[in-house]
Amino acid sequence: MIRAVVLDEWATYWEERLDSSDMKDQQKVNRAFYLYHKRHVQWSDEHDSLFLQFQVDDYGTKFTGSIDVDDFYLSRCDCKEPDCPHLLAAFFSLYSRSKSVTRWIEEWKKSRSTTDIFSQLQRASTLLKQKEQRFRSHSVEAWNERLTEAFATYDSAVVQKNPYLLMNLLDSYFLRIRQTEPVEEEMKKLYRLYSVCWLLYQLREETRTWNFSKNELERSVFSHFHYLVEMAEKAVNNLPHPLPFSFDPFLLELRTWARDFIAWDDDLFPFYFDVYRFLWTDVFTKATWRQEEMETLQDLRMPNILANIHHSLLLKNDDLAEKFFSLAAPDVLYYVSWWIEWLASLNDSKRMSRLLTWIEHSLEPFLQTLETNYLRTRYIQSLLQQFKRYGIVNEHPKQMERLMRATLPYSYYHYSDLLYEQGSYQQWVELQLYMGHRADDLPTEELRTIQKEAPELLLALYHDTVHYHVNQRTRQHYKLAVKYIKKLHTIYKKLKRLDQWELFLTTLQEETKRLRAFQEELERGKLTHVNG
Repeated sequence: MIRAVVLDEWATYWEERLDSSDMKDQQKVNRAFYLYHKRHVQWSDEHDSLFLQFQVDDYGTKFTGSIDVDDFYLSRCDCKEPDCPHLLAAFFSLYSRSKSVTRWIEEWKKSRSTTDIFSQLQRASTLLKQKEQRFRSHSVEAWNERLTEAFATYDSAVVQKNPYLLMNLLDSYFLRIRQTEPVEEEMKKLYRLYSVCWLLYQLREETRTWNFSKNELERSVFSHFHYLVEMAEKAVNNLPHPLPFSFDPFLLELRTWARDFIAWDDDLFPFYFDVYRFLWTDVFTKATWRQEEMETLQDLRMPNILANIHHSLLLKNDDLAEKFFSLAAPDVLYYVSWWIEWLASLNDSKRMSRLLTWIEHSLEPFLQTLETNYLRTRYIQSLLQQFKRYGIVNEHPKQMERLMRATLPYSYYHYSDLLYEQGSYQQWVELQLYMGHRADDLPTEELRTIQKEAPELLLALYHDTVHYHVNQRTRQHYKLAVKYIKKLHTIYKKLKRLDQWELFLTTLQEETKRLRAFQEELERGKLTHVNG
């Protein structure tokens, strides 16, 4: 048992080193209390020893250390951080055996002298006036200072050890900045965009130190960045138009950050590129700004090429955009959905047709880069669904049909629907046969429509279906074969070609005479002799 006087000495040690008014020390105490409270501190060889060995499990990373019973100053932890939270957690673990850790923390928070506290206090009205004046102070420096204070709760070590906690830290940041928003409505809207972009700017450098695999990022981080991108897009959409001249200093700062968003290509680049495009499409709208930006993008790395495509499209220089598009092909197809949506919103059929041509030329090599048929199908389905959603399929039917035909079998469902909706029934049937589909795989309504309007087109499909089921050699399949034999009889009769029907049935009966079960099903279906 450690004597009370020794624990008091250790408590004094921490009280001298931790400042309750310092945000970092507050974080250290909170973190240490969490580790102690969650029983992440383990001891070994505690009794009859001048050194108490401990181990702390800090979000999956284990640190070991020792406490010098005679001189706490000589205590050490292998994390090598002076007065680290692991040593403090170990102190809490020992202190709790005879005293209250919670009470120690409460007393520590009140540790500043009454004289010191009163010397820092001001009248409430004065503080309120200062706060209001501060929130009315609109400069890049003032806003950056506010956001830096709000970001003080972010702990990179916590995220490195448990990326799932990133959202908690972001929530804390946004809660704080909501309390510092400007009073004026216009500036408040800009502040919300500025604060999201400021955070993304800070995280851009932070993410370079992360050692997570792409799978880990997808599971634990991507959803948070989706959230930030959505916040940025919403903030852009809420800005007043035209933008007031008072926004200019902040826009200049945002332009600098935006350039950093695309400074390098990594797993988080698509999120940053989305924000970059939002900003340059709807915020940085001056043509001279866009041209100046392109001059800074001379290094033809993939992020710069993509940015040049975007600026060229915004400047309506489609010839230049096409050159950059070909440089980025085929990987550029990962990023085309935004440009499709944007051109669709402009209702510019000619420019859309040109973009479709670029996409069509890049599709085959792009699909070869995807590792599985599942990924290829998913990409094509998503792309065609977007074309359908924005009316592009109906507006450019020839290009769409050519594109769908070139990407079979991944485009099958969309191509099948297109042919049916166009009334191209012969091509529709040929597609089903090419894909190896039988009549019982296909929608009944579509077969019924074709049988009504062009029944002769179904003959090949039904013949193929009959032979398939006969060859399966089971009673259930024989019943299905009889079902489609009857459908064939109906069509041949309607076409007044019963002689062909009689030849088909006679030949089939002869070829299957050894299949007793099938012959029985023919008898049940009253098909053992020719029915006129």
